[in-house]
Amino acid sequence: MTIIELLKTHPVLQTLPPPALRTLSEASTLRRLADREILYRHGTPADRAFVLVEGLVRVYQVGPDGREVTVTNLLPPNLFGDNVLVAEDAGAPPKGYPENTMALRATSVIEIPAAAYLTVLKGSPEMAWELLRDVCCRFNGAAFREVDVMLSVPVRLASLLLSYADLSGVVVPEGIRIQLPLTHRDLADGLGVTTRSVARALTDWSEMNLITKKKGWLIVRDTAALRALCGQGLLSHVYLYEPGKANPKTEPTKA
Repeated sequence: MTIIELLKTHPVLQTLPPPALRTLSEASTLRRLADREILYRHGTPADRAFVLVEGLVRVYQVGPDGREVTVTNLLPPNLFGDNVLVAEDAGAPPKGYPENTMALRATSVIEIPAAAYLTVLKGSPEMAWELLRDVCCRFNGAAFREVDVMLSVPVRLASLLLSYADLSGVVVPEGIRIQLPLTHRDLADGLGVTTRSVARALTDWSEMNLITKKKGWLIVRDTAALRALCGQGLLSHVYLYEPGKANPKTEPTKA
């Protein structure tokens, strides 16, 4: 697919008239990322927006002690990094991107330079409206995730596992196999907790037959039980509305 065709897959960008889409596509480039490759780090100058068209992107923060905490996981189609461009254009201090992003498998993103993105946005009321709705969906999901950090490790871990199962799960006879090579350290980093607490929860769930491990892959055997444990585990953001609809679904994704 061409860049302009890929841009059209996004609910916000597909509202643009053909001339505006051409402007974006001519200024943009397609970038391919390998598994675990960094897209940008916290504080990197914000000079472009990104459209995720293939793969999976982890958004995370790193604490003063080096501990990582997953904020969300992004699936296509997803527009991100644009909020910083708009904020800095409105006069906010230029502090760069406020988070870190990493590909969790082979991933492709379209990079849109800030100047082209802002020019098109300012000239398109339809895009501005759809972007506002998109931002509200993201903000709503972030509000739920703030509550998550106050929950226990098992509850948050259940949320994380279900999120990964939703994002990359494959149905197998035993349940849903997570197609990511997750170690105890990976899961602990995703929550900002110790590997010991993660190992303890996984051992308990294995004994309860909620999960299992086969040839290095985690398999969720009882998704209903994990959902009951975590309630609304919200780590992924997918688009649940259609542009122009008067009553969009704005609930964050249930992991």
